[in-house]
Amino acid sequence: MSTTTTTSDVQVIPEAITKKPQEPVSTDPLYLALTKPGGPRDMRPWIIRQATFGDAYQMAFVACRAYYHTGLIHFLSPKRDQHPADFVRGFQMRISQRILSAAGRGWVAFPADEPETPIAYMQCERLGDDEGYMEIVADRKNIWLSIASTLYNAYVRVATWIRPDRSEMDGGALKTFLEAQDIEDKKHWRGRPDRKNRWYCKSMVVSEEWRRRGLGRALMNQMITIADRQNVPVSLEASADGEFMYSSLGFELLARFDSLFDEQEQNGGGVMLRPCKETSQVKAALQEIVAQS
Repeated sequence: MSTTTTTSDVQVIPEAITKKPQEPVSTDPLYLALTKPGGPRDMRPWIIRQATFGDAYQMAFVACRAYYHTGLIHFLSPKRDQHPADFVRGFQMRISQRILSAAGRGWVAFPADEPETPIAYMQCERLGDDEGYMEIVADRKNIWLSIASTLYNAYVRVATWIRPDRSEMDGGALKTFLEAQDIEDKKHWRGRPDRKNRWYCKSMVVSEEWRRRGLGRALMNQMITIADRQNVPVSLEASADGEFMYSSLGFELLARFDSLFDEQEQNGGGVMLRPCKETSQVKAALQEIVAQS
């Protein structure tokens, strides 16, 4: 692996930003399905409901197809062309673990006439230790969920030990990515009591054919409604494409990424925070006073 380069204190990961869509390299049906070009915009009505464990595989397929040609995925899973099933399995495991988390919440969208075919999803987690966190955990936590979560986490450890993900190159890429995440965590979240209790959007994916129809906004509003009721902020990492939508929902850009894993991130994207409802109301009132003075 070549070393990273630094420009204006931003680490650029060469292996991550050079991937471009290419001609098919395999006849594997799963590979062809994942790399199939997006079709025309789908204008059918859609519905949203909470995600369940049974949705995990199809949610993973939606994510893998959406992220397939991104720089970050090329960096973390450079052998996905040769091992598409392993690539999807990794996503499925992570999505399933989030669904089984008592502090996690997720929503999935379907065409109204195909209620078993996911087209988008969002997964988030309540962080902190305040009353709102306890409420969220208590709402789902029971002996059966605890058993299911424990057993599934054990299965993931055993399964990945017996058959490691062959779509990944080695542990070095993941280590670099986790180190980049740790830098962002130290910079924006650790040692900040005002940001300790918050909702964190872990993933939001919309299939290409369903974008620009308000679906991402509708999914995000599921979490924002809860966050506003609890009067806590919401955090996320935005792509360059998603930054505008998040800004329109009240998110503020805290900083651009310190490490770039996709060339699009050189022109947008970063760590964003939507202030709690009370803070937003105070800021709006102050802005009105300033405007009138």
